[in-house]
Amino acid sequence: MEVCLKKSAVLDLEKALDAKWYDRFEAIGSFQVHEFLNPDRVSIHSEMQLFFSGQKINPEFQYPDIDLAQLEMKEKSLTELKAQIINEEENSVVSLVYGWKINEKLAGIGLLKAAKQGELDRFKKYSRFIYGEPSLDIFAQSLSVIKNAIAKISGHGSDELNSAAKSFLEVLPLFTAPLQEFTDRHESTIELPTLPKKSLVKKVADRMEIKLKAFLGSSYERIKREVKGNNREFTPDEIKQLFKEVLTNIKAEDWNLVYQKGRRTFSVDQSKKQLNIPNRHDTAQRVLELVTHEVGIHLSRRLNGECSQLKLLGLGLDRYVRGGEGLASLAEDAIKPVLKDFFGLDRHLAISLALGLDGKKRDFRDVFSIMQSYHYFIQLRLGRRPEVAKEAANRAAWTNCFRTFRGTDFKTPGVCLTRDMLYREGNIRMWQFVDSISEEEFETRMGLLESGKFDPTNTRHLWALIRLGIVDSDVGLTDEQLKEMDKEYGFLDTN
Repeated sequence: MEVCLKKSAVLDLEKALDAKWYDRFEAIGSFQVHEFLNPDRVSIHSEMQLFFSGQKINPEFQYPDIDLAQLEMKEKSLTELKAQIINEEENSVVSLVYGWKINEKLAGIGLLKAAKQGELDRFKKYSRFIYGEPSLDIFAQSLSVIKNAIAKISGHGSDELNSAAKSFLEVLPLFTAPLQEFTDRHESTIELPTLPKKSLVKKVADRMEIKLKAFLGSSYERIKREVKGNNREFTPDEIKQLFKEVLTNIKAEDWNLVYQKGRRTFSVDQSKKQLNIPNRHDTAQRVLELVTHEVGIHLSRRLNGECSQLKLLGLGLDRYVRGGEGLASLAEDAIKPVLKDFFGLDRHLAISLALGLDGKKRDFRDVFSIMQSYHYFIQLRLGRRPEVAKEAANRAAWTNCFRTFRGTDFKTPGVCLTRDMLYREGNIRMWQFVDSISEEEFETRMGLLESGKFDPTNTRHLWALIRLGIVDSDVGLTDEQLKEMDKEYGFLDTN
């Protein structure tokens, strides 16, 4: 697959396999579901104060960005586009991948309608369809990581730290009786993971360093010196300027930086072609990690995908997010000073607790109480003073739980948005995938992963890209698997 960082640099885009459909789909289907699930910041602040003061058991939110009339129009347009592709597209695999993607978008519209109308059963169904459910194996592994961390400090830390560890253990689930609805559906598809070898982490880090030098230009060495020095904090204005330089260096002329004063997290907005920059200070090391995650993977895959043989790889094949966040967090992991655990434990834990993987479904307040204990323990372990640790733990637990329950009424146990579990599950799967790559193929395979938005651990994606001639036939699937999937999808090889 071709790799570029500027659409005009590689291919005649009129010759792309999906040139007829991509622009139309992009115009109506580039939206991201979670971007519509943000209440206004005034209500977030107000509800947070009422929650922490004890005046409300659970927060309550409206979702003003969800416009039902607009959703109806998008739904109609997507349904019509899908029918036209089925009727007119001669390449059966192109028809299939667009059908899968449009089905995902239609489910996203269903989820947003359910959120606006308070239909929680439908919300839960659509969340499961789009994002899936957390793995029981990884939930168990996360609990094991936490208990091992507590065991290491037992009797060795401060009185406050040991007290926090004891309190956290008292509320931590035992994972002895998962709900039957999960055990009935559960298949153990991921072996309980071990952290990647240091040699593998270094290989990925060396590769990302080359990319960071290209992205940051002369600023790279300056930031590295800051990291090796006192790892000072960069101001929001300094961070904004750095990302502006990055966009210039990769020639992403049609992308914008949007500085949002009340925002606390970075994000890439696919539909608006913008990087959202929050109002916060970050250390030099964290700045490198953010450039790696947001530009080195997310934005690069968007740009590279759009100048590939299948332009849809710019916006992503259906349900690519597990692979996308997995790869972005893997790259971020690799440049950290020390890799202590797989990415996203807190997000995966919060969703698992809400859904009741341990046998008890929970609402926002229930999950918050456990996550606050978790973050308080972590903050004390980092050496924070108790009063500072408590404030940081409250903020982190609130963020965890808000992201988990956004789109719901926050008070119904067992109903949540499952998207954030994909960070940890994707991270584990991607480290396992990269570990399986031979020494000889490492550069080629890593280039493939960065060349568009797909999930290499999704066999449907690999099958489609192989049958479209975009990737080699020896990537991830055996001949027998290919033949079985050919039968399943009615593919006839005319070569």
